Amino acid sequence: MVKYSKAKVFIDMELKMKINYIKVFLLTTIAVITLTGCCFNSFSANLNYDLAEKYFEEGNYNQAIKYYNEVLEARPKDFKTYNKLGLAYYYKEDYNKAIECFKKAISFDATFYESYGNIGMSYHALQKYANAIDYYNKYIEIDPKNSEIYNKLGSSLIEFGNVEDAMTNFNKAIELDPKNASAHLNLGKANKTLEEYDKAIENFEAALSLNSELYDAYYSLGTIYQLKDNIKLSLENLEKAFALKDTDANLYSALCYSYCKKGDYDQAIQNCKKAITIDPEVVSSYENMALTYLNKKEYDKAIEFYSKAISMDSEHFDSHYNLGLAYLEEKNPEAALEAFKQALTLKTDDAMTYYNLGLAYMKVKDSNNAIDNLIQAKTLEPDLTDKVQKEINNILTNPVNNLFIQIW
Repeated sequence: MVKYSKAKVFIDMELKMKINYIKVFLLTTIAVITLTGCCFNSFSANLNYDLAEKYFEEGNYNQAIKYYNEVLEARPKDFKTYNKLGLAYYYKEDYNKAIECFKKAISFDATFYESYGNIGMSYHALQKYANAIDYYNKYIEIDPKNSEIYNKLGSSLIEFGNVEDAMTNFNKAIELDPKNASAHLNLGKANKTLEEYDKAIENFEAALSLNSELYDAYYSLGTIYQLKDNIKLSLENLEKAFALKDTDANLYSALCYSYCKKGDYDQAIQNCKKAITIDPEVVSSYENMALTYLNKKEYDKAIEFYSKAISMDSEHFDSHYNLGLAYLEEKNPEAALEAFKQALTLKTDDAMTYYNLGLAYMKVKDSNNAIDNLIQAKTLEPDLTDKVQKEINNILTNPVNNLFIQIW
């Protein structure tokens, strides 16, 4: 049996204590370093998020994206940050990248309904309305009490061509929040589409009672009153729209039309010229300019602008019909015939087109076709009977015509 001296035992115990102390020190140091690193990472992520939010609010989306991404490096499953990153891309109009981020957010929290709504907005912006409708409905499955989501769903349904379902959703939005001005506005647009003009007026006025700076409401009222032939109220509302936004070519075109109907042709022409300057692709500007010149009896200019409008949109009945009238006045019945025939391909039951087509045939001394079209006009519109009878009598009593036709 080995015997140790007391001194050696003491030394061994002291060495063990020192070793244990070193172990504790090292473990403590490692723990502190780890904890400090975690705290630093957390602090850094929070700082980056605050910076991202600051840049986002300022509209500096590139910088916001940079810092949101830095947050995600530290917190790769932060679904709310993915949602904000998606919004930054959305406002940059990079909608596909936005959708990618919103879907990433949902992958980490399938109940995060905000991202479903944001995906819907992005698809709507991409004109993929069926996809937008799908995601808005997914939002509603989670949160059925949000007024604005029904409003957005309705907007996508309108674009998808489902006006009736759109109106159901606009009404639901208003039921949930009677002060949702946008929903009243959109319901008005839907009623206007259905030609329910009085209801549309009520909707637009309700929207304006909640928000007096809704450009679309004033503009829509202005165009509805044009359809109702109330030019005074049309101009009042269009001028209010103008006070809110003076850069819309469609507004200048609408002003042109209303001033033309009022008989203020100089103002009308001035507004149409402004519309064409702002956006030369707005077809109605050329149509309304042509109408103004037609009313001014400057038929050559009317023909010029109607021809331009038709070259841009050949499916507009009024342009072909009015072009025919201008050609008749310019004593070019052959061209008038072609214009009226084209108008009838777009609107086969328009009595006045048949009537004027009959007059054009009279001008080229084609009495049989003249009578046929005049009779068709009377058949479609009995109120034209006296005018038609007068023209047919002119044909039959004209010594140039040797016709033996029994009418009626």
